Amino acid sequence: MTTLTDSCGVLRLWNHFPRFQDNLLKLISTTHLLEYLDGRGIAYTEHCQPSRVDVTECFDETSEKGGRVLDALLHILRFRETASFELQAEVMNCLASCSEKSGSRVFLTNDWDAVVASKPAE
Repeated sequence: MTTLTDSCGVLRLWNHFPRFQDNLLKLISTTHLLEYLDGRGIAYTEHCQPSRVDVTECFDETSEKGGRVLDALLHILRFRETASFELQAEVMNCLASCSEKSGSRVFLTNDWDAVVASKPAE
């Protein structure tokens, strides 16, 4: 199973805006999954995978590419055209706080874990 790490910027962004989630998409963290497995005595191994998404263009209000990246991250078509100025500002502030700067680029952390559960011995 793959899950987002607790420190993952994508998960923090989505948890900050629960109204963006619906019944089709519920993000859980590795901690939730491991608590479930531990509670049932199921053995597992965990493999951490660092990942970064370049979101620099999202901070350029005139960038068409940045708008498409925002749409994909938020699962909202034409977010810039349809969201209020206040909501856009809140999203951009949250996105900045969930990201890391490297030179002139901004990267959203997207770390994930692969958790391999073991079948109990019979």
